[in-house]
Amino acid sequence: MRFSRRKEFFKYAIVRFEDLPDADRSGPLYLIPSACSVIVFGTQIPAPVYEAPPKEKTQRMLRIAESLDLIAIRLAGYLNTEQFRSAIVPCSCPFR
Repeated sequence: MRFSRRKEFFKYAIVRFEDLPDADRSGPLYLIPSACSVIVFGTQIPAPVYEAPPKEKTQRMLRIAESLDLIAIRLAGYLNTEQFRSAIVPCSCPFR
């Protein structure tokens, strides 16, 4: 997995979809009913982000979400060049 060796990814796991508990299967199938495989990734949010004033916290969280979306776009592009059909589900973060 050449893409996973890039600096954005420190750890990954490969799990067969049918090995997931039923509760973990429902989310991806709701978004993409015909999915055979799903890649889910995220990043650790630095503690100072949580301590920031609300407006600054939202701005930082949106930057983090945008960076995850950009990684997803690059990953989908890589998978498509390797002849794996891929779809992107943009990061959706409920901020308060």
